[in-house]
Amino acid sequence: MRSTTLARVLSAAALAALYVTLLRRPGPFGAAYLGGLVIGAIVLGVAVLAALGRRPLARFVAHPPFSQPRFRVFFAIAPWMALFAAIIVNGSWWVRQDNAVRLFATYSSAIWSVVWCLADAGKPQLFQTTAAQEMARRLLFGMAAVFMVLGIDGLAFGLTPFGVATSALLALAASAVAAAASFARPVVRGNLAAASVSVLLSLACVEAGLRVLRVGESVLEVDDAFYARQFHHMPPPGATYLNTPKALDEFAPALIEINSLGIRGPEIPPGPVDMLLIGDSFVEARQLAWERTVGPQLTEAFRERSAPMRVVSHGVRGWSPLLEWNWYLKVGRKLKPRTVLLFFFWNDLWSAGDEARTFRAVMGADGRPDHFDVTVEPAWVWYKHVRAMRLLEDVRERADVAAIKRSLAVGQSGFSADEASAESAARRMAGDRLLTNGDLDDLLTRPLPDLKPSLQSVAQAEFWPGIRPMALWTEAQRRAAEVTEHELRLFADDVASDGGRLAIVYVPNAYQIAPTECSVGRYLVGLNGSQQLPPASGIQSWLEGVAERQHIEVIDPSEAMRAYHRAGPSPVEPLHLRADCHWSARGHQFVAGFLADWYLRTGAR
Repeated sequence: MRSTTLARVLSAAALAALYVTLLRRPGPFGAAYLGGLVIGAIVLGVAVLAALGRRPLARFVAHPPFSQPRFRVFFAIAPWMALFAAIIVNGSWWVRQDNAVRLFATYSSAIWSVVWCLADAGKPQLFQTTAAQEMARRLLFGMAAVFMVLGIDGLAFGLTPFGVATSALLALAASAVAAAASFARPVVRGNLAAASVSVLLSLACVEAGLRVLRVGESVLEVDDAFYARQFHHMPPPGATYLNTPKALDEFAPALIEINSLGIRGPEIPPGPVDMLLIGDSFVEARQLAWERTVGPQLTEAFRERSAPMRVVSHGVRGWSPLLEWNWYLKVGRKLKPRTVLLFFFWNDLWSAGDEARTFRAVMGADGRPDHFDVTVEPAWVWYKHVRAMRLLEDVRERADVAAIKRSLAVGQSGFSADEASAESAARRMAGDRLLTNGDLDDLLTRPLPDLKPSLQSVAQAEFWPGIRPMALWTEAQRRAAEVTEHELRLFADDVASDGGRLAIVYVPNAYQIAPTECSVGRYLVGLNGSQQLPPASGIQSWLEGVAERQHIEVIDPSEAMRAYHRAGPSPVEPLHLRADCHWSARGHQFVAGFLADWYLRTGAR
């Protein structure tokens, strides 16, 4: 009895320590968080009073009502069933919660399950057991404890919906196993223990086989706490993973291999390079094999022009000037590039706020980025290391793609990957959200307050803030642009101090080039098959001003791309992929040729 009381006190103390961490979170607290604190206080109060032996709470903990086993099993597993269902419905909701909140909730649920499974533990056993059966009972309790610890670990600290869902399922299994150890007949417990050991050994053999055969090493991108702190997000050196297409895509799975510098592609020989390309997903081009991307294609373009050059390209999806500048300061400048080309897409210019706050950057005294206060999946979260789990997640994602394809096939003889079927599917997905020509004209000519409510939301989303003329920009957008211009100026200064020069490459919006570019994706942003955005945009006007004020050259291939469409044979091979709007293999080749001609024409050598 004394050990049981001590366990209650220790559990309540641990719960109190977790609650204190909730209170120490930097404010202000939102209404939902305050509500959670109130609920947490009630839970903590009940736990403390029960641990101190206050009646009737102590009586409830020792001898809960509904003492029939079926009720107690249900109450023991109920919170995990509810949590698993909530995560399945919206896993992103759970992973957005603070780690402390998730840990408090899952630990409280674990205590709840223990109460329902182990109450009346001091009473004689319901069934007489042999030594072997008692060993099976203890084995089940031990397995339940391990499963519960792993489940709480993943639920509290995991960052992927799949991982936290499997952790909730594991915690549910733990509570069910504990209930079986408490209430099942001895023979049933023995059979369950034997079956559980058999299953665990089988899974261990599967995991060992996967590792011996090196299966699953290239399934998913790896996250690394050190690299996240240094670069916000970037695949660490040596990472290898697959990029798989989605339902409407036409490209094949591409293998992404990261070298020792954290750059996609083979190892880079020592010595200075002539050109360093830095950008986001357009430069990374994870939809294509490495040799078909703009960096290797630029090397080939120079070779064809009898002007061999050393070119290195580095892109990471989701990057923008602050992150690209940060990488140059820490890695890129070591390559001693003579020319640095910074690729600038519409999503690189914030419509409000700034990159430093968005990316939680910690700036140094000189105004340059030092590190980033970001969270990555802890290295000790269990499902991060189980390769079978990673393979299952990959299979689930592929199954989701297949399900989407089947759902798109409603009313058709069958979904086909050909472009016409993909466009038809995209039109159905867009529904009535397509813009009329009048809507398009209003978006490009009217101030935000003069737009009808449905268009006001459109004007502030996706690429529209940058496409709209600068005269229509909001004050928040202008302030954000000033911050970005300051970053670009410092970036150019740093490159110049290293003996090189910085030039900005504007990455045109596919919808500015031709109606046939990104022929499927356009429907998903409200454009139909004939609409085209104007050749000049607010973001291009702003970049021209940056070039004039900061003396940074801006290279814009937009008109050359449109000329390619005008002069090319019909049908013209698109420069962009049909659904995700990144450059196609032809687009990478075209941009590489354009940049090689620019470099040689301007006498930059």
